[in-house]
Amino acid sequence: MTNQKNTTNNAFTLVSTILGGTFFGGILLSLGIALGNKITGLPLLTSSVNMVTTNQVNLFTAQGEAQLTVVPDQAEINLGVNITADSVKAAQDQANAISNKLQADLATLGIDAAKIKTQDYSVYPEYDWSGDTRRIVGYNVNTSIRVTVTDFALLNSIIDAAANDGINEIGNIRFTLSSDKQNELRQQARQEAIKQAENNAAELARLSGLRLGKVVNVTENTDRTTNNLYTTNMKMATFDAAAQEESLGTNIEAGETTYHYYVTLSYQTL
Repeated sequence: MTNQKNTTNNAFTLVSTILGGTFFGGILLSLGIALGNKITGLPLLTSSVNMVTTNQVNLFTAQGEAQLTVVPDQAEINLGVNITADSVKAAQDQANAISNKLQADLATLGIDAAKIKTQDYSVYPEYDWSGDTRRIVGYNVNTSIRVTVTDFALLNSIIDAAANDGINEIGNIRFTLSSDKQNELRQQARQEAIKQAENNAAELARLSGLRLGKVVNVTENTDRTTNNLYTTNMKMATFDAAAQEESLGTNIEAGETTYHYYVTLSYQTL
């Protein structure tokens, strides 16, 4: 019985010793961390540190500009037909006949089918509002076809053929720059504008006593302004066959378009 008691006391003493050591060890560890943080100026018990480094860079900017005046290399023309008939089918049949005839004539002129696109096709009823209640008196079909050409001499023939085929809406002739032409102009304009910006930067730096480092940023902007896009002696609007017969003939000439390009160079200063 005495041996069992002694064994129990010894076990209790061992556990107390271990727990006590762990407890006091934990206190000492906490005190050590707190003291370390106090000395280093860190927040209490901080486990990680975020550091941000900023470098101040003085920038010098200079601008350059290029202005190129060119003749557009493609033209777009909208050709429309507006038909009203007693029924939807009758209106559609008439409009489709005119459109098919036009496309056949355009093909005869050598215009690729990929350059002929239907832009709009709509069908809606026509109402009579003169009585107490509205009533449908017919149906309207309106379709618009856009034709793109690079041979401007064809514009005259296209308009004349459209009028003869029954197209009764002609307008929105636009002379534009093709994607290839725009890319060509952009490359040329970039070279000119960057060269001008570099010259401006060198002169301004010399006059102000600055020393320039490397270019660290480039920004660009384009603004194409069109002027005198076309001249014509035929009104671009809705017309009928009688008006077309009285016309003096179609005469359309492309004007010029001005392509603007701007660039800003940002330099480090030494």
